[in-house]
Amino acid sequence: MNTEITIQQASPKEWDKITWLWPLEKQAEAQIRNEKKFKQISTGERIVILAEILDKVIGVVQLELVHPNPEMADGKTTAHIDGLRVDQKYRNQGIGKRLMAEVEKIAKEKGFRKIVLGFSKGLTHEFLSKFYSEQGYHFWKEKDDNMTSIFTKDISKL
Repeated sequence: MNTEITIQQASPKEWDKITWLWPLEKQAEAQIRNEKKFKQISTGERIVILAEILDKVIGVVQLELVHPNPEMADGKTTAHIDGLRVDQKYRNQGIGKRLMAEVEKIAKEKGFRKIVLGFSKGLTHEFLSKFYSEQGYHFWKEKDDNMTSIFTKDISKL
């Protein structure tokens, strides 16, 4: 049996494949949000990368090319990572790193020079700070609400 993990771009119709990655109590909300976000794939505003094993999605990362706040993604030089998730059973196997490397490669191929991402303060803040720092991201600023840390990475030299 081949249990190789594949990393590939998602199509707009695959939004329902990732809903289960959210906790059960948040799945209904995630389903609505993901359906809307996946429609942005067809407009060229978003790229979604999936990690799959045996046709089951075990990880996802989304790249916003345009964001309502141009500091986050301006469609030209800056793109925004929105939602890196890896199934708990598959964590600490390098899947998150592979997803990040793929999304950075695609962003660079599209001419972007910088990637911005944010994550909430809370239980996973220390882990995420360390993870993103290890991927070459640097703290940039706190969001106005002081509840979100914003990190950035220069990908022009990759």
